[in-house]
Amino acid sequence: MEAGEVSNLKEATNLLELESRDSHVHYLIKTENNTISRALLLIKNDEEERR
Repeated sequence: MEAGEVSNLKEATNLLELESRDSHVHYLIKTENNTISRALLLIKNDEEERR
């Protein structure tokens, strides 16, 4: 990956996943994306409860 090739973390993650032939990298990316999704859902639910 080179500077200027991606503009954000999501693009960088997608590019890394596409370019990697290592199944462990794919697993780590999937796990990280699931963790981020769960965290965002918890934040959203917390904000709704505070209203």
